[in-house]
Amino acid sequence: MEKNKRVYCLYRVSTKGQVEKDDIPMQKQYCREFAESQGWTIIKEFAEKGVSGFKVAAADRDAIQEIRQDAKALLSGMVYCAHCGSKLMLTTSSGRRAKGEPKRETRIRYACHYKIRHPQDCDGQTGYSGEKLDGIVDKIVIRLFERMKTAPRSQLIQKQREKELQLANSSVANLEKLHAATERELESYKKEIIKTINGTGSFGADILGEMIEETRNKLLDLAQELEQAKEKAADLKSSAVAVQKEYDKIMSWADLYAGSSIEGKKMILRQLIDRVNIGKNFEIEVELNISVIQFFDFLHPEGDTCVYYRAS
Repeated sequence: MEKNKRVYCLYRVSTKGQVEKDDIPMQKQYCREFAESQGWTIIKEFAEKGVSGFKVAAADRDAIQEIRQDAKALLSGMVYCAHCGSKLMLTTSSGRRAKGEPKRETRIRYACHYKIRHPQDCDGQTGYSGEKLDGIVDKIVIRLFERMKTAPRSQLIQKQREKELQLANSSVANLEKLHAATERELESYKKEIIKTINGTGSFGADILGEMIEETRNKLLDLAQELEQAKEKAADLKSSAVAVQKEYDKIMSWADLYAGSSIEGKKMILRQLIDRVNIGKNFEIEVELNISVIQFFDFLHPEGDTCVYYRAS
C-alpha cells in the first residue's frame, strides 16, 4: 500500500488586527503549497479566529477537540443518513453527571444535523454511537477480506478479465453496426445525386454535398474508433497484467488491515468504501468503490455493489 501522508491543517489568528485583516487565506495558501511539495494530502482544514494559543487551553479550543474527534473516528466523512441522505457530522457526548462526580469519558457520535434542524423531514435518528458503528464496519471489512482470501486468485482474475473482454467485444460489435449503417447512409446519398441531376431529388445540390461530406467524415471517425476498440480487445485477450496488479493491491490491504493502526485502516477504507449509509436501529449499507467491486462479485452474483448489515 502506498504511504501517502494524510494531514489536518489548523489556521489561527489571535489578535483583533489579524481577524480584521483576515490572515487565514494566506496561511491556507502557504500550508497547501507546503503539503503539495511534501506529497501530503490535506484531508480537512480547521480555522480559529480571535483565539489565543497561549491563553486558551487546548481542552477549551473547539477546533483542536474537533481534530481529535476526527482522528479517533474510523469513518469520518464517509457516513450518510439512509433516510435523508445528509452526510453525518462528528460530535461528542459525555452525558450528564452529578455535582462532584468525575468527568465522564467523551464518546464520539455521528450526528445528522439535518434531522436536528428539520425533524419533520427526516425519520432517521439524530445520532449514532461512533464506537458501535466503527466496530460494525470494521468487522464487516475484516470478514470481507477473509472471504476474498478463500477465493482462488486465478478464479477472481479470470472472472474480471472475462468481464472486461465482454465489454470490449460489445463495444466493437456496436461500432461495427454503426459503421455499417453509416456506409449505407452514404450510399443512399450518392444515389440521391442522380435524382438531383434529373430534378427529382429531395435535396438541393448544395445541401446534398454537405450531407455527403459530413457522412464521410463521420465514417472516418468511426473507422478510427473501431480500430482502437479492436486493439483494446486484442490487448485484453493477451494480457492480464493490469488486473493482476489491481488484485495484488487489494490483497495487500487484506493482509495489512486487521493489524493496522486506526490511521492505516482509514487509508485502506477510503480506497475500499465509497460511503456508509446508516438508518434506524443500525441498519447499515456499505457501498464499495467501483474500482474494487469487481473483485467482490462472490458476495452478490446478481451484481449488487453493496454489503448490508442489520442488527439482530
